[in-house]
Amino acid sequence: MKRKVALTSSLSLALLIVAAALALTSGAPVRAAHLSEGDMGRLTPRLPLAPAACPTDLFFSEYIEGLSNNKAIEIYNGAGVAITLTGNYTVGIFFNGSAVVGNVIAPVGILTAGEVYVIAHSSAAVTITAQADLTTTLLSFNGDDAIVLYHNGAIIDVIGQIGNDPGVEWGTGLTSTADNTLVRKSSIIAGDTNGGNAFDPATEWDGYAGDTFSFLGAHTADPCQPDPTADLGLAKSGPATAFPGETITYTVSVSNTGTTTATGTLVTDTLPTGLTFVTYTTSLAHTFSQPNAQTLVWDLGDVTTDTANATIEVTATVDGSVLDGALLTNTVIASTSTTEAVIGNNAAQAATEVLAPVLDLNKSAEPNTGVAYHGEVTYTLVLNNSGGQDAGGVLLTDTLPAEVDFARWVDQPIGAGVAADEVTWSGTVDAGGAITFTFVVTHVGNYSDIVTNTAEYTHASGNSSAQAEFTVVSSTPDLSISKSASPNVNVARSGEVTYTVTLANAGAADATGVLFT
Repeated sequence: MKRKVALTSSLSLALLIVAAALALTSGAPVRAAHLSEGDMGRLTPRLPLAPAACPTDLFFSEYIEGLSNNKAIEIYNGAGVAITLTGNYTVGIFFNGSAVVGNVIAPVGILTAGEVYVIAHSSAAVTITAQADLTTTLLSFNGDDAIVLYHNGAIIDVIGQIGNDPGVEWGTGLTSTADNTLVRKSSIIAGDTNGGNAFDPATEWDGYAGDTFSFLGAHTADPCQPDPTADLGLAKSGPATAFPGETITYTVSVSNTGTTTATGTLVTDTLPTGLTFVTYTTSLAHTFSQPNAQTLVWDLGDVTTDTANATIEVTATVDGSVLDGALLTNTVIASTSTTEAVIGNNAAQAATEVLAPVLDLNKSAEPNTGVAYHGEVTYTLVLNNSGGQDAGGVLLTDTLPAEVDFARWVDQPIGAGVAADEVTWSGTVDAGGAITFTFVVTHVGNYSDIVTNTAEYTHASGNSSAQAEFTVVSSTPDLSISKSASPNVNVARSGEVTYTVTLANAGAADATGVLFT
């Protein structure tokens, strides 16, 4: 049975522990004063080594150069987070010592943390292709061809040496690149980023006989300890819609899900044009500043790892001039001087659509030409609201011109009235709705009048007007003459014929000074 012995910095206690330990191992009592340096050496505890740092990017974890087309490479993700391969990583093959890449292969998909991605030759053995994520004839290489892994064009691992032809292979025996399987040692945490240096597989690889496939599809790595990192996360919420003049509130949530405190943390909220800052509230320790009207900054200093969904509430007012349908996008970002594991969650947005009244007034007169002297005309006014918000408090006024008198209503909306030849209405025009006014007037003016009638509305969103015009018949004579003969056929020789001449005036005025010949 093994005893657990507590370590202490006290010399006397240490000597007693050593004496006790020697007594236990030898079966005889030992005095502390008689301990030798050898005794002390035998009893020095062996502390476990600290875990190595974790990988930060992909690297090759297996290489198969077997018989015929039994070719495969394996890529390992030990970075602790899922990695997008598509568009970010490529594999290049340099043939026979060339310094120019030959075949290029582009892995696709997302490689989960701790998993491997296998690329195999299309004609490889079924045991290989069954493990493959990608098969291609481009994966055709021999023991003297260098294979390179790129991340956005930068070398992150190399098997072999670019620009060097070793003849047949790099390495010797089973730990060589020809007719063997190489498996990356479990202690390796990063690839070889220098494609031009000498390559000895035995340094980082374990070798196995050709066509050894049992390791393919998984990689064994030693435990590692990631460097402490912060992970600030932001979320932002706000109203989906708002009206001009309305005061609204946005809520910013701040979290740190990392493994260490985020120091020097700044949260910056940029208000869009159309919002006017009012105030904010938060329970977080902070210093607030406002570099300009639209930029709000909270210096939070240290944000510890137990910070979860701590909130900052920002109140702002939608400007009255913002138009219907405008989208106000409020963006907040966070930054820290501490290294972060993920930065994609350091920004958040909330969008608010503004719903405002959009009023439009139309007016028409019927008839609008050839109106009889002192005849009737029908006016129609339509007040539309095509916006997303009801228009309340609208005032409509139609002051009739002196040439007409109000006669009667045809369509009288609730709230509409007339006094002293002035038509008025006040009320609400619903969003997407319209109010129609129809009434008849009597012409009381003169011949040839051109009568213009203007109606207008006023509202908090703006004012506008509309006109309708009609013309009255002219007062000038309208003469016409006609003549007929009777009979006008088969008149007897020396018989009589009667002529009839008609002179007419269809105009509104007498025709004087007429000369008939």
